[in-house]
Amino acid sequence: DLVLIARQISYMKEDIINQSSRECLIIPEDAYGKSDGSALVDMTLHPEKYKEREDGREKIRKVAAKMSSNIYVLSIMDGFRMIMPVSMIGSVFSLLVSFPVSALNTVITDSILGEFFELGYQMTLGLISIYLSFSIAMCFAKRSRIRKEGLVLATVIDFMALCGVSNKGWLNLEFFDGNGMLTAILCSILTYKIYAYADHFMDHSRKTLISNNIIESLYSLIPVSLCMIMTLI
Repeated sequence: DLVLIARQISYMKEDIINQSSRECLIIPEDAYGKSDGSALVDMTLHPEKYKEREDGREKIRKVAAKMSSNIYVLSIMDGFRMIMPVSMIGSVFSLLVSFPVSALNTVITDSILGEFFELGYQMTLGLISIYLSFSIAMCFAKRSRIRKEGLVLATVIDFMALCGVSNKGWLNLEFFDGNGMLTAILCSILTYKIYAYADHFMDHSRKTLISNNIIESLYSLIPVSLCMIMTLI
């Protein structure tokens, strides 16, 4: 009435159930590795307990499988991978700017090296959210096969628009560093959704009476239009 199989042949579980019309359970790794006979007896006497565990694991596996093929999850993960070199270089500059040895830190701060290290920090970690929005947009464009240049430009412009203007009338740089990472992710997703819809609409319009010249003009207006929409919202 019950078939127990090892984890390495778990892919055969459904076939065993279909062909034998019997319940099939996978032997836990620890019990299989230790050749724990008492665990096998417990599985035989109380299969419902182990079946609940397997059902829970199966649900987790299904969720993980869906996430591993989700364009949003994959693009965000790949976007973080792309900015990893920038993060590492910026971390080095951050260490040099605020060196833990006070005497050496004073020497660095008072010399031209201090300005150089500070500039390096500002150009890396100080703009990390800009790089993140750029890299995520690149990954979205690669996976969806839409225009890379337009999507990247629109995403970066929209992110800057969301950051707003400071009290001095300059571009607000407060969220350009690590503080704006969440904003960069959300902005990249929203811009991609709007841009993908517009891209699909214009591809469909090519098959209608709208001329190609008008379609190409609309393509060039997408970044500006997206920026206006995001700013108004």
